[in-house]
Amino acid sequence: MNIEKTIMKIFSFLIKAGIVFILLLFLGCVGTLIGTETDSKETNVEEVKEENDNSIKIYGEENSEYSVIVDFHDTNGNIIDTKIGYIVPAGTYLIENPTDYSNQINIYSLEMKYDGGYEYPADTFIYMIDKHSSEEIYIPENYYIYITKYNATNNSGYIILTPVENK
Repeated sequence: MNIEKTIMKIFSFLIKAGIVFILLLFLGCVGTLIGTETDSKETNVEEVKEENDNSIKIYGEENSEYSVIVDFHDTNGNIIDTKIGYIVPAGTYLIENPTDYSNQINIYSLEMKYDGGYEYPADTFIYMIDKHSSEEIYIPENYYIYITKYNATNNSGYIILTPVENK
């Protein structure tokens, strides 16, 4: 009987110690989050500085003056997928990703072709732009931009295109 009581006391102590450890861990995490709140603040797209008057701001999967609905069909003419693309004037752009998330930028041709019974763009260029970085990209005539938005609750899928002056 004494062994059972001793085991129960040890077991009870371990449970209490575990609860205390979890509480300390939780309080430590909350303190860390509060202490670094300003250090890891998510970019607010409204606060992004204006690059210049020629900049084009695109929010992935949202309508704008540059957006176009692109339907993909099967060989019977049935729509199998619809995407929102963005047609901008052909040229070289500095594409800036001011968000805290990487963005996938697809440049698709408006010309479509069929393969395996499904329609898809005849030509594609794919770029991955890291968070808070930019890349110079050429967008040909008759191509559109598609931005993959990974999460509806954050600002992934937001880019700024600034035309690059002829050198």
